[in-house]
Formats: sequence, structure tokens, C-alpha cells
Amino acid sequence: VLLALTGETGNLPAYAIPLVFLLGIGIGAAFGLFNSLLITRFGIPAILATLGAGELYAGISMAMTDGAAVSRFSSDFSMTVNSRVFGGTIPVQTLIFTAGVLLVWVLLSRTTYGPKLYLLGTNPVAARFSGLKTNALLTRTYVLSGMFAGLAGFVMLGNYNSARADYGTVYTLQSIMIVIMGGVSPFGGKGRVSGVVLAVILVQLLQTGINRFPQINSFFIFLLWGSALLLVMVLNLFTGDRALKRKKPMLAGN
Repeated sequence: VLLALTGETGNLPAYAIPLVFLLGIGIGAAFGLFNSLLITRFGIPAILATLGAGELYAGISMAMTDGAAVSRFSSDFSMTVNSRVFGGTIPVQTLIFTAGVLLVWVLLSRTTYGPKLYLLGTNPVAARFSGLKTNALLTRTYVLSGMFAGLAGFVMLGNYNSARADYGTVYTLQSIMIVIMGGVSPFGGKGRVSGVVLAVILVQLLQTGINRFPQINSFFIFLLWGSALLLVMVLNLFTGDRALKRKKPMLAGN
């Protein structure tokens, strides 16, 4: 809304873009906190809580905008988000992505937060009996997730130069597929940042290749992503079962 109002004059005040950046992350954190309360306080399963809350947020946005896209943004914002630095060689969005990856890697690999989160994902009951404050850990995780969602919305705002509640829905399936392809277990307790980064690069290469054929129907693309997701999940389960079968004789021998 701030960008739309200031965009009518064609000039953005110096504080506008940093303020929108902070507001986006702050609102995302607030939504993440609300999601965590649904899970930790009311005992709603995570998948239902997040999907239901997502529909709630989209509904609120649709009601506020009457289902229309908010536009009339100043070109200054789009140019800033899509600009390049270091002599025009590195896009700003690449720096944002790299900073996010490094932050998550540090949290998971260089702090106590990472092992605690892996333990919680592997066995929530064992984590609780080991003395971990599981509700607080979940809350921090969902708040962090909401902050990254707000950051992604900020970047999408610059790409589209407009805002609408359903812009991000096309990425839901891709996001799940990238996580699974990156080796993150849908059951929790397993996954590495490096695997997810490689999956992001692979999916982007596939998307770029598909875009080179404009005659391909958009519905076929959804079919492709869905089929790829199912294939990756089946392969993960198959390789996991084989690994478990190899471990059983070793455990029996010991």
C-alpha cells in the first residue's frame, strides 16, 4: 500500500524501500507466530494449521483488495530489487538468496538450534523427555519460516511490480518438490542446506528449459511438477528402505 501510494507521484522517499522490507519480514514473522500457536497451543496438526492459516491470510488479502492486484508502484522499487551490483555482474536477488542460505546453514550447523531441531524432527517424544522446550523451539522455527516467506514476498513484489494474494500459490508445489529433492525428509529429522540449494538450481534449470518452449501448455507444467514430486518421494522411500535393510544385519550381528 505504501509503495502504491508513493508510486502515484513517481518518486519514492528514502525510507520507503527499507520500511517495506522490514514490514514484510515483520508481518511474515507475526503470521509464523500465529501458525505456531495453532500447533503448540491448540494441538492442530502442522499441515492442517499451515494450510488453513494460509487460506485465511489469502482471504483477508482478497477482502482488503476486492480480489484485484495492487499496482501503480514506482519503478524505483522494481529497479532496486532487480538491480545488479559489483559492476553489474551479480543480481541483488542472488545476494538475498545467498544471505538466506548462509543464515540457515549457520543456524543448523554452527549453533545448538540445529541439533535440537533435528532431534525434534526425528523423535518429538524423545526430544521432550530429554528436556528440550519443544514448543519454544517450534515457535522460533515457524517465526523464522514466516520471516523468509515475508522476504520472498518482498522479492516477488519487485519482480511483478504489483501485489495480489494468489501470486505465490503457483510456487507451493515447487517448494515442496525442491525440499524433497534436496533430501529433506517429509517426516522430519533429516536434511541439509546444500541439498536444497542444489535442488533449487536443478528446478530453475528445468523451468528455464521449459520456458524455451512457449507452445507447452501451462497445465502440462503442473502435471510435470506433480509427477516429479511423486517420483522423488517414491525414490526416497525406496532408497530409505534399502538402507534400513542393510543396517538390520549389522545391528543383529552387534
